[in-house]
Amino acid sequence: EYVKVIPQGFNLDNIKLAKYCKNEVPIFGYAGVFYEDIRNPKPLLEYLLKLANDGVDFTFIIYTNVVNIDNMKLLKKYKSILNSKLMIMTLIPREEVMYELSKIDFLINIENLSVSQTPSKLIDYTLTKRPIFSFNQLNFSEDLFMKFFQGDYSDAIKVDLNEFDIKKISNNFLKLTENKTYKK
Repeated sequence: EYVKVIPQGFNLDNIKLAKYCKNEVPIFGYAGVFYEDIRNPKPLLEYLLKLANDGVDFTFIIYTNVVNIDNMKLLKKYKSILNSKLMIMTLIPREEVMYELSKIDFLINIENLSVSQTPSKLIDYTLTKRPIFSFNQLNFSEDLFMKFFQGDYSDAIKVDLNEFDIKKISNNFLKLTENKTYKK
């Protein structure tokens, strides 16, 4: 017996994107929920407080579950201090959020501390054609963030979308059925 791992497939066709134009003030965004133990935005938000206190202008847009008390607890303090620099939006359908995210300068990925596979968020982010800044709550680089903030995306996360194309994934499943080495 053997195990064949086939990743989740995504329809990569017909993704509607906005025409991107560099924003006058850096705008970056995140879509998803937060967890205090494994996906905590605190290091980034603390750094944004420093930037705001130094008079640096920016807008951080977060699409998240605004009715989840634990999720919002992680953002409450920062929203009250950052005001309009931190825009917290309710979750919207996948296609709509991808369109909205395609308008902004770069995207934020907070890596889960407990998972080693490619999250669907990175696939969706890659589909927006916007650069991805990634960190985990134990390892946030202010220098790397400032490179993105200043428009240098040379360290952006890259995801090969071809390996997640639903057409390729479907073919991989069909190949499994053609393989005669499995037991019936």
